[in-house]
Amino acid sequence: MGLAAHALVSTAELKTYAGFSGASQEGALEDAINAATGWMESEANRQFVTRGDVTEYHWLHNYRCELKLSHFPTIAVASIHESGDVPPVYDGSTLLVGGTDYQLDKAIGCAKRVRGGALSYWAAGYRAIKVVHSYGYRKTDGTPTLALPVPEELKLLCKFVAVSIFKESDRARWGISSVTDAQGSVTRFLGYLPPDMKAQLESHRRFAIDRTWELE
Repeated sequence: MGLAAHALVSTAELKTYAGFSGASQEGALEDAINAATGWMESEANRQFVTRGDVTEYHWLHNYRCELKLSHFPTIAVASIHESGDVPPVYDGSTLLVGGTDYQLDKAIGCAKRVRGGALSYWAAGYRAIKVVHSYGYRKTDGTPTLALPVPEELKLLCKFVAVSIFKESDRARWGISSVTDAQGSVTRFLGYLPPDMKAQLESHRRFAIDRTWELE
């Protein structure tokens, strides 16, 4: 299967964290990282590492100054079109200029509409806004360089979960909540995080309240 392009950590990082060596279990470690990344994304209701460009359409109500994009942080916005026509038109006449027609808060994936240097409202209506943008943190190979690196607390969480999944598979005791053996009494990983780690993951959660977008 191999390590997913959107994995939160590399196998080398996991090996250093867990004190593993050698390549005999490389595939199992990759599977554990992939599973840990997927579990964390499900829990946080978002994708962490970039998947490239995405096209999305927004259907806004009246008097909205802020446009929340589908994911964050924003890497770059390729284009934003705003159309009041029915059906909407996305061409040169509806193309907005970054910094002049809108301002970006990349950390939270938010675009604010600007007119004449002042905060204004986005056009309302079905698919009135079309956005093409890229989002997320850097991949394990360090690309794209414009993206922010994965926060260290997310990497630590991923390594903790990945090792837990790997050890569970290694002992071949799936679904058992706890077990005592020569290594002592341990609790199996069944989607449990210590309270401090759970709070860290929750702080990275995406809340899609009053969602306005649809993806293409």
